[in-house]
Amino acid sequence: MKLSQPQFVALVALTLMWASLAWGMVINHGIAQVIWFGMARALPPQASTFAIMAVPLVGTLSATFFVGEMPRALDFVAAGFIMLAIASALLPQRTANPKPA
Repeated sequence: MKLSQPQFVALVALTLMWASLAWGMVINHGIAQVIWFGMARALPPQASTFAIMAVPLVGTLSATFFVGEMPRALDFVAAGFIMLAIASALLPQRTANPKPA
């Protein structure tokens, strides 16, 4: 069976799509989860907070550079709230001061 050029290009594109999907499932999600669970066991909760909260910020910035998608006002507001949440994790814990008798 001989494929025409458009059919061949479509077959190559489909093959690359499935290969990238398999790569994403095995490498990105599989190995990254193993690494993440190892880090989550070893790191204190504050470090885990920084890692989890930074994901949307990195994703938004990456979309700007790689895809050319410009953030909107609501994206900036959300990023501000995320940075506020990260900053709140840096605050020292309050200790209960017993009142003098």
